[in-house]
Amino acid sequence: MISIAILSTADITIKGLSEIFSDDEFSIVGIVDQFGMFKELIKEKRPDVAIIDTSSVTLPSTYSLSKIGDELKVLSEFTGLISLVEHPDRSRFEFTRRVGVRGHCLKTVSSSDLIEAVKAVANGETYTHKDYARAISSTESQTILELRRLLSKRQMEILDLILLGLSNKQIADHLYLSIPTVKSHTSMILKKLGVSERSQVVSKILNSLIDEITKKGSCKLPSQTNI
Repeated sequence: MISIAILSTADITIKGLSEIFSDDEFSIVGIVDQFGMFKELIKEKRPDVAIIDTSSVTLPSTYSLSKIGDELKVLSEFTGLISLVEHPDRSRFEFTRRVGVRGHCLKTVSSSDLIEAVKAVANGETYTHKDYARAISSTESQTILELRRLLSKRQMEILDLILLGLSNKQIADHLYLSIPTVKSHTSMILKKLGVSERSQVVSKILNSLIDEITKKGSCKLPSQTNI
């Protein structure tokens, strides 16, 4: 039997998940609507899988992205985390994957596919639903695509955190790197982007994104208030 914990504030989502996992093959050990209660539930019950309805859960304003990452890393040691989202973006996908979330699905995922995801994550595997993968690929901006072509994977990870305002020490702690290593990567990022200061990195990328918005439509940046 696979034990499951659920974090959601949406009644319709809670009802749907309860129905999907009502079979004897599964056991829902708890449903909560606050992240603090969710942490306690995970540590107490240690379910095989924990489903987070990220589109409905708003975290306290005191939670920085770094703090969210640290919390999720701890929880991922107790359970297999699955993220349900309405509007996926690659930045959030890369972030949640780095901090231990193993399953990624849209909230419109079919019952059979969600069951498949839960079984995979409970078995220690990773699972990204095909519609989720297609969504983050189709919505990625040309600016971000160009950055991925220009920078290494590690440099992109560091750039993501620079854009979120983290210091070198915070980035080092988050990625388990030394501060000199972060400084070295940051210097290379500045060089590749043709700027001399970190603040210019933010300005250059935002200006490029704003230009895209003007020409093509909206481009959503990651929010710090949701997981």
